[in-house]
Order: sequence, then structure tokens, then C-alpha cells
Amino acid sequence: MKLRQGEINLWVTDLDRAAGFYMQAFGFEECERGETYRKVQHGDITLTFFRAREAEPAPDFGMGCMMTTDFITDEFDACVEGITQAGGIVQETQTNEGKRFTLFRDLDGINWELIEA
Repeated sequence: MKLRQGEINLWVTDLDRAAGFYMQAFGFEECERGETYRKVQHGDITLTFFRAREAEPAPDFGMGCMMTTDFITDEFDACVEGITQAGGIVQETQTNEGKRFTLFRDLDGINWELIEA
């Protein structure tokens, strides 16, 4: 069996606001738009946004069963600045084996991890 990376699907309260956050914070570009979804792409990463039925944010890290996805970057400081300027919440940066990482939340409370390449 062989698996490969697929799209990352996110359920959000506002499609345009969610897409706009990732476009502003990381430079994603819109690649497809439908009545019930938006898609943005950056390199080989595609995020697809769908409208959530209820506006309930993801739990805090470690507070229940959940999944997070990593963004790996060689422009760590620029990404942290982009997240903050776009309205996201960035936790304290930590270091592991000489590489920085931080956890952050987008405007819908979806948790991610940013890792320095």
C-alpha cells in the first residue's frame, strides 16, 4: 500500500475569512472557489475550507482526542509574524534539537504546529 499527501480539510465559520487568514499569514493563493467551499494552495499543501454547522473551536492542546498538522518552514520568524498580523494566536516558541517550533491557532481556533526546517 502506498499513501501520499492529500488535501487538508478544515471546517470553519466563514469561508472567505478562513481563506484570507492563510493567504495573509503564509502566502497561500486561492486555487478554487465554490458555493460551499474554498481551496487555497502553497507549494504542495492544499487547504480546503467547508462551512461548519456549529462554531465550536478545537480543544486546547492535550485536552482531548484531536489531530494537529505541522507546517515546516525555513522562514520561521516571518511565519510567526504573518500568523500574528493575520489575527492568529501564537504560543511561546520552544527549541528542540536546535530547531524552533511553536503551536498556533487560526481564527476558528484550529490548532497547528509550526516547525523550523
